[in-house]
Amino acid sequence: MKRHSFFAVSLFLLFASCILVSCMDAEKSYREGDYEGVVKALEWKKVLTNDDYILKADSLFALGRYDESLKNYMLFLLLTDSSAPQRQHSVSRFVQLNGYDSLTILIVDKSDGFEARKALYRAYAGLGDTERAVDTIGLLSNEMTYSQLVSFVLERPVEGESIARLFSSWWFGIEEGEKKTFLDLLCQYSEMDGLDEKATRICLETTDAMIADSYYTQDDALLSALLKTKGNILEKLYDRINARMYWNQAYRLNPDDVSLLEKLGR
Repeated sequence: MKRHSFFAVSLFLLFASCILVSCMDAEKSYREGDYEGVVKALEWKKVLTNDDYILKADSLFALGRYDESLKNYMLFLLLTDSSAPQRQHSVSRFVQLNGYDSLTILIVDKSDGFEARKALYRAYAGLGDTERAVDTIGLLSNEMTYSQLVSFVLERPVEGESIARLFSSWWFGIEEGEKKTFLDLLCQYSEMDGLDEKATRICLETTDAMIADSYYTQDDALLSALLKTKGNILEKLYDRINARMYWNQAYRLNPDDVSLLEKLGR
């Protein structure tokens, strides 16, 4: 009996020493830039710690084994909360590597920081979850300028009037140096599909205010872009007659705008 106990204890100590050595070898290999050595050392361990997952994920990332790296970042995020060291780093890498909106929602939390909130917005918008996407816009509005926020949400816009209201709020306190960017983004938005009537009417009110601003009216190129935008919005309200009137005016001011030729069927 004593023999068996001694054998069991010896076996346990041998196993524990192997695990300890493999962990030390992994950290040493990582410091030396031997990422293959890290992965091989951690293969000895049956149960990885949170630090092991990060070590392995970073090593796999450095080796260009991105799918395996993503899996280990994901495991780390599932096992920790927002207070864990290295979580922000893991979130950043996870967002960089992950291409699935549903996985983002499963793994990432809004408390995980700025990049996480941006990723969540893209995921909600991509899945058509407008309510949560709009809620996330509210969080991001405290962290981004209007120019940054509008540019960002237009990459993956949501339905409804939330983006139109962003333009309206931005215009209310706009600075002179932002007016060209504002027009460019509003023109881009006016070309998109999926604007409902409420959003379109909000944008129409905004263009009415812009036409009263000498910043746009004293420059033919800017005024042409503004008139084109107004025409785009009117077309979405099924007012084709007035839309063409504005497009014609815009074309006379800027006959080099190829998109106007297409709209006018010339």
